[in-house]
Amino acid sequence: MFFSQKAIDEMAGGFQSMDERSNALVIAFASFAFRNDRAREFATHGFSRRITLLTHCIENVFDRLPPNEDAIPTTEACVDAAAYVQAFLFNVFGALDNLAWTWVEERGIKNREGGQLKETRVGLGKKYKEIRRTFSPQLRGYLDAHQDWFKHLADFRHALAHRIPLYIPRYAIVDKKSYDDLQAAKEAVIGDPQEFDRLTGEQMKHVQFQPVMVHSLSERSPRIVFHPQMLSDFAMVEEIGRRMLVELARDLPAERVGLVQRLWRRFRSALGL
Repeated sequence: MFFSQKAIDEMAGGFQSMDERSNALVIAFASFAFRNDRAREFATHGFSRRITLLTHCIENVFDRLPPNEDAIPTTEACVDAAAYVQAFLFNVFGALDNLAWTWVEERGIKNREGGQLKETRVGLGKKYKEIRRTFSPQLRGYLDAHQDWFKHLADFRHALAHRIPLYIPRYAIVDKKSYDDLQAAKEAVIGDPQEFDRLTGEQMKHVQFQPVMVHSLSERSPRIVFHPQMLSDFAMVEEIGRRMLVELARDLPAERVGLVQRLWRRFRSALGL
């Protein structure tokens, strides 16, 4: 089996609590007393829809390619899982943009000349200086500490959108010499279907399913083990969403701060914290 039992148990914990955590965050944003209608739309129809889609994508990937199974999957299962992974990555990126737009609209963030920000200048990454300078030191510090994650996300998203789509191989060869020897033997019996099939069966004993995704072989892109990566990415979006709620409550009147605190208690209670 590719994963250790400890890794499977850890993933199971994150997977089983995922829907509850997502729903709690959706409720918190839906209950927030936004002053700006556009900000409310980005939060409740943008971010909240996307975080729900993230859980849906993860559930379907885990269903198509369960992490606790080591059988060679079908091509259809791999293609289905790859489609959900690709949808997941786009919605991770979109969820972060929705949070950025929520902040821009709610706080009325302008460019340095006092004009409207261009769409290309709205985001949470380090290059979005007009927005980053309006965050608290705490949020800026948190985002700065996770720049490697933002880079990883941007690399895969840009490759997916503009170059090579993600691919999940059905299997990897674990004993190349034996596999190649059997391939040569198959070519020698091409006119004997029964022997050809027998050798193919022997050949498959030297392969293993490895739950990795890659977007380009020629670019030497990293191979990502996607089950834990998707859970980790979801947790990052969840945490940034939680911190954005705290940020939105900064400098609010006392009665609105009290509301946010009640929302946060509801959020923690839903998670059993």
